[in-house]
Amino acid sequence: MDRHQYRLKGLGDYLKSRRARLTPRDTGLPDSHSKRRTAGLKREEAALLAGVSTTWYT
Repeated sequence: MDRHQYRLKGLGDYLKSRRARLTPRDTGLPDSHSKRRTAGLKREEAALLAGVSTTWYT
């Protein structure tokens, strides 16, 4: 893995860990009552809160 890929993986790991700490309720987003696959915010929700497109966020 080259340095650029290593840095991107580190950034991805950081963002995932921060999303896992939050729930939609913590951020003021409506809480869907369906079961979530992973803990925390979805990528789409994090992108919405950051004011960027989901494509840009991912």
